[in-house]
Amino acid sequence: MVYLKLQIILAPGYILLTKVIVQVEFHPTNDGIIYFYNNLERNLVYKSNDTGKTFSTTKINNTLAKIAVTANVVFFISKGLFKSTDSGVNFTFVSNSFNNISNIGRNYFAVNSTNNVNLFVGGIDVLNSIDGGANFIKRTHWSLRECNEW
Repeated sequence: MVYLKLQIILAPGYILLTKVIVQVEFHPTNDGIIYFYNNLERNLVYKSNDTGKTFSTTKINNTLAKIAVTANVVFFISKGLFKSTDSGVNFTFVSNSFNNISNIGRNYFAVNSTNNVNLFVGGIDVLNSIDGGANFIKRTHWSLRECNEW
């Protein structure tokens, strides 16, 4: 994972806060809406409605790992999956069912932009949910082969 410490100038007069940014997500249909979190305050979701001129924060009771944004829903994943249907103002717990599946990570998290019940979580292996995150199915099976098999 790459951490950036920078000050992003989005447009003249619009400056993204100077933070150690872990992830930035843009709203898919409104380019003025930006979400991000940083490595120093991983329990805060930052949101701008004005292309970075001002930001509001939502405090969550968990440590963020990844954010995914669709037109109507904002998700974040940590030790569980959380969902917001009010543009990131409030988050509700959805599930932690993926924690019971071995050999995954939370390095990658994606939501289908046209069907927000289709989610992917992955690292070593990839999991998929087709019910909005209530249940996950392991879609890949990573293994290490013996060298003499090559």
